[in-house]
Amino acid sequence: MFTVSTTVFPTPGSDLVYAANEYTPRGAEFVEDGFTLLFTHNLSSCKEMWEPVMSELCALCSFEKESEVSIREMWSIEWQSHGESALLNEGKNTVYNCRVRDYADAITGFVSNVVRDEHKFVIVGYSAGAIAWGIASLKLSTLPFAAVIFFEPPFVVPPIQENDPRVAIGIHNTKVVLTRKEYWNSILEARTYLRSRIPWNSWNQTMFDVVLSHTLRTTKLADGTEIVTTCCSNVMEQPAYGAEDYIAASPALNKLCASVPVHIVFGESTDLISNASRAAMCDEQQGRRMKSVQIIPYTGHLVVHENPLEAAKSIIKILRETAAALKRKPKL
Repeated sequence: MFTVSTTVFPTPGSDLVYAANEYTPRGAEFVEDGFTLLFTHNLSSCKEMWEPVMSELCALCSFEKESEVSIREMWSIEWQSHGESALLNEGKNTVYNCRVRDYADAITGFVSNVVRDEHKFVIVGYSAGAIAWGIASLKLSTLPFAAVIFFEPPFVVPPIQENDPRVAIGIHNTKVVLTRKEYWNSILEARTYLRSRIPWNSWNQTMFDVVLSHTLRTTKLADGTEIVTTCCSNVMEQPAYGAEDYIAASPALNKLCASVPVHIVFGESTDLISNASRAAMCDEQQGRRMKSVQIIPYTGHLVVHENPLEAAKSIIKILRETAAALKRKPKL
């Protein structure tokens, strides 16, 4: 379906590095003037989590020739404290305080390294990965993107009330994350344990297999006993749940909406982002006019994990609309 290559990049202003996978569709799916998609992932995940969606995208694109929906390449940028990148940064103290803003630094560096005028770039950000794109966009002098797609973006937009539930969720999560089990005797034990619990028990099977194969690792205790643990430890992940970055990113919605078509995809369940919060994010009177808002039925905040096929269909729909708009746009 596609070929994959991995590049390791330095994070500007930091000793941390991050890995990014480049996916090039093969055969009929590959068209040189197609879209280049730039993916970012959510917490507790990895760059490879998008592969089930990418496979569906390539399959769907093979039926989209007449409507000019094609993909040139896809990149998935990994958080410095997650997946392969966590292993690359092992032993560096800074990885234990890796927040959303640090992921944003990686993204801004990536844009300066990879983004070129001859490509039609589309942002695809998921949950905290969308927040990272938001912070990054505030640092960018130009926004060279054809469209922005955010899945379940937890922006905390003003007004922020005393005891605001959006902030309270972040405080709660910083405590809960430290209580999660993160050591097992084997991969099979870890898979069995996680598959029987929320949220893993609602994931698509392929997604579950892909994510666990890239987020679990084997290591040895001091006595030589081999155990299985997560690439991103609970302590490493904790700083990314605080509300500060989610609040700081909120002006990005105004900046992006003023310059680029912004599309939001929500899960049907409001298990994390309430209807009131969704309405605030999409408040046209406050300058946050979305090009489109989609809701994928029978899913929640982890919409992409739960239904990668429908996530891919929502992306294809947006790419189709974007391609038509670019075709109508006068050439300079």
